Amino acid sequence: MKVYGTQKLGHVIWHTCQLAHYLKEKILMCDKLELLAPVTLNIVCFRYRAEQADAVNAKIVIALQESGIAAPSTTKINTLLAIRVAIFNHRTTEVHIDAMLDACLRFGKQFSVYTHTEAFMTTELPDYANRPFIGLAPLMASALAGFDLAPLGSLLLERVKTEPKPETLIDIANILFLRGFPELALSIQKEALSQQQLYQPPITEQPIQLRLLVLMSAGDLMANTPLEFLIQHSDIGLTQVYVTETSPLPDTVPEHDVLFVAVAQSDANMALLNSLTNKLANWPKPVLNKPEAISLLARNQVADRLQDAPGLVAPETLRVSKHDLITVHEILTDDDYPLIIRPVDSHAGQGLAKIDSYSALIDYLTTENAEEFYLASFYDYKSADGLYRKYRIVLIAGKPYLCHQAISEQWMIHYLNAGMADNAEKRAEEAASMVAFDQNFCTNTC
Repeated sequence: MKVYGTQKLGHVIWHTCQLAHYLKEKILMCDKLELLAPVTLNIVCFRYRAEQADAVNAKIVIALQESGIAAPSTTKINTLLAIRVAIFNHRTTEVHIDAMLDACLRFGKQFSVYTHTEAFMTTELPDYANRPFIGLAPLMASALAGFDLAPLGSLLLERVKTEPKPETLIDIANILFLRGFPELALSIQKEALSQQQLYQPPITEQPIQLRLLVLMSAGDLMANTPLEFLIQHSDIGLTQVYVTETSPLPDTVPEHDVLFVAVAQSDANMALLNSLTNKLANWPKPVLNKPEAISLLARNQVADRLQDAPGLVAPETLRVSKHDLITVHEILTDDDYPLIIRPVDSHAGQGLAKIDSYSALIDYLTTENAEEFYLASFYDYKSADGLYRKYRIVLIAGKPYLCHQAISEQWMIHYLNAGMADNAEKRAEEAASMVAFDQNFCTNTC
């Protein structure tokens, strides 16, 4: 037991009370946090503002404890669940308080998404049918929460008969994509884009502080970076402009502060990306995600660029025709297997397979209609605990940021089938990885 003298004890009490008031002031300055009780000594009770706030804040406390950042508890204040921070340690500093608050905000944002999805599963689908434009983000969230979007699609089809607005057609196309009817979805999307290039999804109810113009291509849900999910509920106003071979970027576009190119790399988009490179060369506003950089993101090109990165294993990736794959046995031996193969321009694991022998390769090729494939050596990347971990990282001005971490018992990891939403332990590890990303993952490579 630590024993303090009277003078030193007084100093400890004064110090911890000062930190409590520092924490209170930081909370009052943050619109995402809410102070739930007066601060008189060294105890601060607050919470993260969110839908399903009790559930979100309970998860924040668990994540803080498991990450080792801080060890708050929960309490109830006027029936509201609060994060209770009791400051006793004389070694605690403002740096520790700031780190805890930063983690609260990160965990709160992350768990708000999960809890919102969980809430969907026990409530009814919102009344989207009466909205003039729904947008992709709420439709996909509803689909991921297990709602059947077919009745909503039928209502929108009835509406479009009497009120044929292109926004409604885009919503119908997105519902069809989500329900697994890509060909019909593409035809309806094409009709909408022939009528109108500009769309404004209703992603925010706040006063707009930044006007974002996003360039998009026609195509399925993988054709563009899904910015709607990143900026929904923010103070950013979004205008989408679809550009195609028949509908190039107009000479006059809406007023905006920043332009973002959301067109994803693919063979189908290469001509479009090349034309945008020329069009945006002297654009008067800042351009993010420049098309000339996107053009270099084919799987084989990325593997080539990462070959010499220190501390990184980047298996060489070849782009090979089906014809050449059939004759690959002439240059490969049994030691070259297993291999990873996937069709060019495929995503979300479509056509992705691990091949253990030449006979398995031939069996695979007989079931795939693609004419070109990416081929790479399989690297068994499971951790010591037998689990596989996949980090999705975005680079912004050369600095890496962790988008998410998925943990699975299987080598082929997708966030949605890795059991992340149903496993609090996996989510807590992911949250801790986000907090310590710069110090851990990036220590020697960033």
